Amino acid sequence: MVLFFDLDGTLLVDGVISEKCREALNKAKSKGHILILNTGRSPAFVPKEIFNDPLFAGHICGSSYTDLFGQVLSRQPLSRETLAAVYDFAKAEDAQVIFEGEKENFYAQVTRDGQKGAEEIFKRQELPAIVKVTFWCAPEKVPADAFPGLRIVHFKSYAEGICIGYDKSSGMKLILDCLGAKRTETAAFGDSENDIDMLKFAGFALAMKNAPAYFDEFCRFRATDEKEGSAHAIEYFLAFEEAIRPKSRPGEDVAF
Repeated sequence: MVLFFDLDGTLLVDGVISEKCREALNKAKSKGHILILNTGRSPAFVPKEIFNDPLFAGHICGSSYTDLFGQVLSRQPLSRETLAAVYDFAKAEDAQVIFEGEKENFYAQVTRDGQKGAEEIFKRQELPAIVKVTFWCAPEKVPADAFPGLRIVHFKSYAEGICIGYDKSSGMKLILDCLGAKRTETAAFGDSENDIDMLKFAGFALAMKNAPAYFDEFCRFRATDEKEGSAHAIEYFLAFEEAIRPKSRPGEDVAF
């Protein structure tokens, strides 16, 4: 089975992956499951110790970047035109925007020490590979159709700009094609609205405790523990998979 995990609010709670969660991840891997990180963050916005963790065989980041076993399967950096439109918006609206990249991140209207200003993007001879942008402002201020090549997703307190044509299921399809696996051989773990495409695509979907109530319509499990929900969800999935697997014949799909 291929297991896809959201990061923030799922694996990462209060800024860390708990020991109990890590134990559950190791258990899943020891049983032969392939673990994939499927996060809305860009590669450079994922903490290095997590991105480089050997637990994960691959990564789907910002929907448009996908790698597996060290090989990049998909990358779609945003164009100069798109980045310029976002930068102009940030200046005009005095809005904090993070330009999330494959290798580095840039910030507009943010002045914390050590952060690279977004103006540096346009000074480079070679345009940095920016995967997505995050608008840290009132989401209603962010227009849906003002940025060429971007799909704007509005959340309660912020908005994201994602490359048009991609969502959290895009990289899943690429990875399954590469592995020769089927949707029925996948499980996904998530907690928020940007996980919907991932959860609906997976053969077995599991939600964290704080996920929206309507997730119960397409998820088979909801965690009851806020801090250790991912560990409980993994244990539930492994127990369910172990119980049902012996009932199938070799080469036969298991109906989750």
